[in-house]
Amino acid sequence: MAVITFDVAAFRAAYSQFADITDGQLENFWNVACLISQINTDVSLVSDLEARRVLLNMLVCHLCTLYQRGDGAVGTVSNATEGSVSTGFAAIPYTQANWWYLQTRCGAAYWMAMAPYRTGGMYFAYKHC
Repeated sequence: MAVITFDVAAFRAAYSQFADITDGQLENFWNVACLISQINTDVSLVSDLEARRVLLNMLVCHLCTLYQRGDGAVGTVSNATEGSVSTGFAAIPYTQANWWYLQTRCGAAYWMAMAPYRTGGMYFAYKHC
């Protein structure tokens, strides 16, 4: 199975809100996404290369969004006010496994898209002598 490379132009076409992030930063976020997900390997659970590309791009989007928020912002927006405009979001049911992904729209999409690969277990058979 092949390992895929990052297509900066395709990412920028899909996620134009990150125009202020350099190509080098995007490449770094791609590398981090590959490290976090462990799905861009020769033995990946995600065998469909296009599905893998979409998943990794969602994770890069998540990392970019967290980056744009700045170092002091971790967590979901629960309330924000500017002048007479106010925003609040409903609480999301967090677990130890999903809280980091559910901080952004792209992270939540990635978490949901990865559901088929998280279910089930691994069975290791061995011969007992």
